[in-house]
Amino acid sequence: MNLLDLIVHLADPRPREAFFLDHGVDTASEHLSIYMRGAPGLQTEIAMLGVEETDEEMDYHQDGVHWVNFMPLYMVEEMVEDGAAAHASPVEIAIRVLEYARDDA
Repeated sequence: MNLLDLIVHLADPRPREAFFLDHGVDTASEHLSIYMRGAPGLQTEIAMLGVEETDEEMDYHQDGVHWVNFMPLYMVEEMVEDGAAAHASPVEIAIRVLEYARDDA
C-alpha cells in the first residue's frame, strides 16, 4: 500500500474495516501512525502501525525493514475529510498531506 492508495480508501464513504484488515492493520490499537519506507511520496510504501507496537518511535525496524514515522493516521483522515468536502481529488489531497508533513509538521 502507498499513500495515494490510503487517501483513495479514506475518501471512500464505505466502511474502512475491511480495507484495514486486508492490509494487516491492528484496528484495536489505541493510536495508529503512518510509517513510510523510503522518502515521502505518493507511491512510497506505507504501513499503519499501532503505538503498542512502535512506541511511536521515529525510526522503527520490523523484520529487517526500516520504517520512518510519517504522521498520525487521524491527521491524514482530517485532511482527507477537508479535501473531500472541498471536492479535491485524491491526488490533490495526497499532495497536500505531503506538503503539510514537509512544511508544517
